[in-house]
Amino acid sequence: MTVSEDAELVSWLQSAVQTGVLRLHVNYRKARRNDAFHQALVARVGARAVKIRDRFLFGSFALLLVWFGFAEALELNAIMLPVAGSEMSLGSISFFALLLVLVLAGRRFVRPLQGRLLHEVVTSDAELFDSLWRAGALALMAMSGNDRLCSSPKGDWRQFVRRVRLSVE
Repeated sequence: MTVSEDAELVSWLQSAVQTGVLRLHVNYRKARRNDAFHQALVARVGARAVKIRDRFLFGSFALLLVWFGFAEALELNAIMLPVAGSEMSLGSISFFALLLVLVLAGRRFVRPLQGRLLHEVVTSDAELFDSLWRAGALALMAMSGNDRLCSSPKGDWRQFVRRVRLSVE
């Protein structure tokens, strides 16, 4: 397989993903171990955004655990407040408020680094796509046809894309 043929297949794959003919799943945990992927993502959105994305889940979990400790030390669970006609502890109310802040922060900082952006980064270079495929970080799914799923690294993405391309054209 030549580099130009791979580049052509990946280019068609990118347009097929954008039009909805194919779906592409990127396993971020596996993909971020690839230096070329990491560099391409940093070049696209910046190092700060990637660091936030990588550390957000663990940081949020640690913050919630620390908050449980503070709530217990301050005995916030013993303080009861009327909320919507029933009694709730101040510890529960503050926990839900913190959880809401974390969810909103996740929507602001993590969600933009998923989906379409990852698809664009992965399909920007044929060599990057192939190395991520060999690492088991990608899966393809055709929206129609008999052979609908191709997952890495077991499947042959080149043959799969050619079959889908022939069935569409």
